[in-house]
Amino acid sequence: MIIEYLQNFENNKNNFAAVRKFPTQGCTIEEIEALEESLNNGNPFPKAFREYLFIGGEMSCLPLDMKYSWMERETKAAKKGLLENRGIQLDRPIVVYNQLDYEQYTFIYLDEGDNPQPWHCYVVDDEQTFWKGPFPTFKDNIDKMVELALKGLGL
Repeated sequence: MIIEYLQNFENNKNNFAAVRKFPTQGCTIEEIEALEESLNNGNPFPKAFREYLFIGGEMSCLPLDMKYSWMERETKAAKKGLLENRGIQLDRPIVVYNQLDYEQYTFIYLDEGDNPQPWHCYVVDDEQTFWKGPFPTFKDNIDKMVELALKGLGL
């Protein structure tokens, strides 16, 4: 896969081992396509997100609490268990790539181009809030996570 958006992650993926004590591990194209089939009706994910999965989807070594093997389950749980059961319908495809205590999720819409805006959702009891994340693009979010990981922060 040609890396267009996440060059910083690609260039530094081997520099986290001193902090994390294990290597960054990406997903295969087949694993990415299986997740696309499950979460995006077989349509390709945004390019920046595909790159993220390819470089470090199984073990990113970034301060994110989600790996490939959890994304399908957590995305479906967030949509159904936390949102639909409270009467909130997300009619657009999403993928959750970070979560905190099963109450706060970071996700991207899968229909916003190759480098989408990250969003946050906080759901507890009968309250829910959605807001744009502090990073205007997925690439910006990952670049910040790389910066933190290189400093040994947020891990």
